[in-house]
Amino acid sequence: MTYKHLRKYSYDDPVKYSDEVMKRTNNFVAVKLPFHINPFSREQKQYDKNFQLFYLPIKEISFLREKLYENSKKITSLMGNLPPVAQKKVFFNNLIEEIKATNDIEGIHSTRKEIGEAIAEVEENLTKNKRFHGLVNLYMKFQDSEYSEIKTIEDIRTIYDALLDAEIDKNDLPDGKLFRTNKVYISKNGKHVHEGIGNQNTTEVDISNALQNLVNFMNNHEVPSLEKCITSHYYLEYIHPFYDGNGRLGRFIACSYLSRKLDFLSAISFSSSIKKQKGVYGTAFSEVSHPRNHGELTLFIIEMFELLSKGQENIIDNLVLGINSLKTIIAYLDTLELNELQYNILFILSQDYLFSAAGDNIKDKDFLDICEVGRKKINTAMEFLKANDFIVEVKQKPKTHALSKSFISEINRLID
Repeated sequence: MTYKHLRKYSYDDPVKYSDEVMKRTNNFVAVKLPFHINPFSREQKQYDKNFQLFYLPIKEISFLREKLYENSKKITSLMGNLPPVAQKKVFFNNLIEEIKATNDIEGIHSTRKEIGEAIAEVEENLTKNKRFHGLVNLYMKFQDSEYSEIKTIEDIRTIYDALLDAEIDKNDLPDGKLFRTNKVYISKNGKHVHEGIGNQNTTEVDISNALQNLVNFMNNHEVPSLEKCITSHYYLEYIHPFYDGNGRLGRFIACSYLSRKLDFLSAISFSSSIKKQKGVYGTAFSEVSHPRNHGELTLFIIEMFELLSKGQENIIDNLVLGINSLKTIIAYLDTLELNELQYNILFILSQDYLFSAAGDNIKDKDFLDICEVGRKKINTAMEFLKANDFIVEVKQKPKTHALSKSFISEINRLID
């Protein structure tokens, strides 16, 4: 039998609904979390009701958790089969999609091109002039196994400032010591769908207390890691400690945690997966807050796990396609009369073609480090490849080459 939201029982049989509520909330295997919520319905928070968040560790959660770990192993293995240039390009490509998605979810306009430029800026340690510098800078650390740890509530504010530097309108910046001091609402289609925590005169104190409770929970080991990540994600959104930027903050913190427990590609598919099923994501939050669901998170966890799993499957499909395409290109390159350096340059540019996004071409100067040879040899090899219509110059400053149309046409014919 399909596991249903508690509220659905209330429409059929009040007695059965009451029995099901007791059955779930008093179940000896129920995981009772150290969080309480006031439910929200009909554009109002119901302060007269208070529910402890809980979930039941049913088999669907166990199956999905196992699937997430298995998919993560596949992704790690597939990435290991890619050469270094392709690995880097795959990460950047997925990062661009993740940052664009987290912006799109909040209705913030961004282009892949400007996110790609911000990535290039961060990678080259240039002065931060680009939008989304903070977002890019923190997300890029995942690739180097650098994560944003949260040990105190001050860490949450530190991450917020670093992540959203220059992205928040000055009128929406937190006006308390660390967090907001007034009420905040989330609206959809002109109607309130959520109200952040905080009584009128004690808002920041209420937020700080709730976040301290959350930080304590995030640093204990009483709940399995992935379930802890998802339930923490819900509660941070419920608290809504800032006037603006809560969604991007919450998804980044979830990504940071998932990157440690799964892999960085699984983690940075989170927002992309949510964007594809934004309605499912929003409804999942609303259901937990519905008064007739009594603070149950079981289906919320299942739905978030399913979103993550679909994101992983998309990554796996793309990696398999990319690896097979690369094998085809290698076989073709083996038929050409090229010296080692010419071969390597074409192979690298082929990776660039297969795995890049937003016109992020490898620059000629990059080949000095990748191929470990001097500029003169690189230039000579480039001239040969250009003369034989394998590559074309696409930019003069900085000098950049890419595969020629005829070469692309040939490898596409072979791949198809």
